[in-house]
Amino acid sequence: MELAQIKKALVTGAGGFVGGQLALFLANKGIEVNAMHRPGSKLNTDLANHPKIHSTPANLLDLESLVKASEECNLIFHLAAYAQPWAKNPQTYYDVNVGGTINLLEAAKANKVERIVVTATAGTFGPQVDDSLVTEEIKQVLPPFSEYERTKLIANEKIQDYVKEGMDIVIVSPTRVFGPGELSASNAVTKLLERFIYEGFRFTPGDGTTTGNYAYVQDMINGHYLAALKGRTGENYILGGENLSYEEMLVVFGEVNDIKRGSIGVPLPIMLGASKVMQFLGDRFGITPAVTPPFIRKYTHNWSTDISKAKTELGYTVTPFKAAVKETSDWIKSNRG
Repeated sequence: MELAQIKKALVTGAGGFVGGQLALFLANKGIEVNAMHRPGSKLNTDLANHPKIHSTPANLLDLESLVKASEECNLIFHLAAYAQPWAKNPQTYYDVNVGGTINLLEAAKANKVERIVVTATAGTFGPQVDDSLVTEEIKQVLPPFSEYERTKLIANEKIQDYVKEGMDIVIVSPTRVFGPGELSASNAVTKLLERFIYEGFRFTPGDGTTTGNYAYVQDMINGHYLAALKGRTGENYILGGENLSYEEMLVVFGEVNDIKRGSIGVPLPIMLGASKVMQFLGDRFGITPAVTPPFIRKYTHNWSTDISKAKTELGYTVTPFKAAVKETSDWIKSNRG
């Protein structure tokens, strides 16, 4: 697909951290965008005032609203999902992440949408099973850690059924996304950076040596666009950045902000115990937990990732982590006034 072929794009989840920035990115390229958000909510000012962006309230659980939202669109970016660490009703994960995706694909089929880019998560590939990096072809040996990952994995499988029917769908799977933007659950690393700068945060899970992959939001948005232009039908592309341990991440936070502060490791059994208490309070009294046991268990594994497939096939590029942290830190400080 070429830029000139994009008549109008629907972006689901445009009220969120990544979706809103993707909608703005596309609009600034001259593309007409239907920015989908939950009925009753509003788009932020930058989106609402952009001449190329159309406010499009719709619900993933309402097929009719999705058919209407995707009318006259020949490209869809599906980012909307339930990605919170906890839900009062666990069925919410399946209803939104699986059922909502199926509804959207049915709407796309009804409107004969030419191409769909679906945002999954690199968590569906699981952690490293040995010293090899996580890739799109890694053999999953552990069950998904969370309901979010489990339901996104099911959605990926359902997507392949539609591909077999002849629909043109590409999947992208971000790693741990961070950068300027809404400080939501989807932007946890930036929230951590803010706490490091202003609240003295310096804690690592365990000894701080387990690793993860960190994707700068601007790179990830560009990766979505590249997937629309160059992605192969039915393929899944990990969109990430640099691999770092928690200790290494905090060192960069300190270097960028000229803060000298040693890290403190928190034993994983203590973190797990605290998360179980939070889970209990959530399930029993509806108090939303900051973290749940499945997320703590992820800290016992390494998640270093190979993003060469996206680089080779899409032309995906990565902002150096230190430069991305500098831009994000400057944004945090400017918003503090």
